[in-house]
Amino acid sequence: MPSETQIENPPVPLTDEAAAFVGRIEADVSDQPRRFVVTDRFTAEQGTLYQGYAIVRTPNYDIPSKMGYGPSTAVELARLDDGRRVTLWVSNQYEQEHLKRLIDTAAEDGKAFPLEINFVRHKKVSKNGNEYNKLTIELINSGDSVEVPAVPDDQWGEAVSSETTE
Repeated sequence: MPSETQIENPPVPLTDEAAAFVGRIEADVSDQPRRFVVTDRFTAEQGTLYQGYAIVRTPNYDIPSKMGYGPSTAVELARLDDGRRVTLWVSNQYEQEHLKRLIDTAAEDGKAFPLEINFVRHKKVSKNGNEYNKLTIELINSGDSVEVPAVPDDQWGEAVSSETTE
């Protein structure tokens, strides 16, 4: 078997037609500013019912904790009254399981994002007397049946280019 220094991997030349295609697509992409949504942090208070929100896409379940705990989950929500995007952070294992169960069940039932939900974060006491956090969440509607307003203008940010122009 050849060593890595003996392996030749020259680039495959593009046909004129393929090169023109790649050039056109790359030019189109470079002309458009890269934009992203800047979400607000959403802190759901214990014992409060939240209505009129939609989960807009699959949550990011594996965000490492900066405090040495288990991974956190970032859930992008849209307020259905004004389209404002917020991020709900779920770091408690039981709440993460409740959220994942709802999303997995919705997918199994053929439901698509956005998922309109109502939810409450609250404390429960187990049979052995231990207190734990619970996320009680209800799926109201999904997919095209959920009208999510556009992202407000003040929540659009532009990616900073790594290239500098002088």
